[in-house]
Amino acid sequence: LNQVLPKEPDELLHSSLFLDLKANDYILDVDSFRCQHPVIVEILKNHPLYFALSATAEVPHIYLQQLWNTIQFILEEGRSRFEGEVDDFVSSFTLKTFRKMLNLPQKGDRQGKTEFDDFVSEEELCQDILRLGYSGNLPNASKFKRMNLTPLWHTLFSIINRCLTSKHTGIDKCSISVLRVFHGVAFHKHYDYASIFWNELVELVADKRRPGKARSFVPFQRFLQLII
Repeated sequence: LNQVLPKEPDELLHSSLFLDLKANDYILDVDSFRCQHPVIVEILKNHPLYFALSATAEVPHIYLQQLWNTIQFILEEGRSRFEGEVDDFVSSFTLKTFRKMLNLPQKGDRQGKTEFDDFVSEEELCQDILRLGYSGNLPNASKFKRMNLTPLWHTLFSIINRCLTSKHTGIDKCSISVLRVFHGVAFHKHYDYASIFWNELVELVADKRRPGKARSFVPFQRFLQLII
C-alpha cells in the first residue's frame, strides 16, 4: 500500500492568509494556579463552567488557521450552524453540539430548574455588581473596571475574562457578555452560558473580514481546538 503523506500547510491554506496565534483563551490549571483567595478556585472546580475554563486539545496550528479562515455562520429554515473546513473535511456544529462539546449546562441540569434563568437587565446587572462591594459608580456595563472590585471578586473576574474570551489585551475591561458570565457565577444563576459564547462567536465570524473589525489573530483558540 502506498503511504499517505501529510499535506503541507500551503495545501490546506495559503500562508498569506495565516493570522497570528497570540496568547488568548488562557486555561485554568487548578494544580498550578495560586491566588490570595483559593475559595474561588474551589467554587470554579465544582461549577458547570469548569470544563470550558480548563479543557484544551492539541491540534496542528494549520487546522486552527484553516477552520478560522473558512468558518461561516449559516441560518437556514430557522436552524443555525457553523461550517468550516478542517483538512479535507467539513466541520459543522449547532448550538446543541457546541454546548455538548464544552460540557455546558442543559436546561434541566440544575435540580428544580426546567429552564434557564433569564438574564437580568443591564441596570440590574450593574446594581448587583455594586452589591459585591464594587467601588465607585457603575451607570452601565461599559464603565466597568476590574480594579474597582474587592480582591475576592477581582480574582473571579480575572479568571473568567482571561479564560472565556478571545481577548489578549485590555483585561481590565470587558463586554456585557463577560459581565453576565461573572454575574452568573457570583450569584449562582442557572444561565445558558453556551448561548453567550455562541453569540460572541457569531459576531466574531461576521466581523472577520469587515474593514476595521477583523481580528489580527485567531480568536477563541481553545474552543476552536476542542471543536476540531
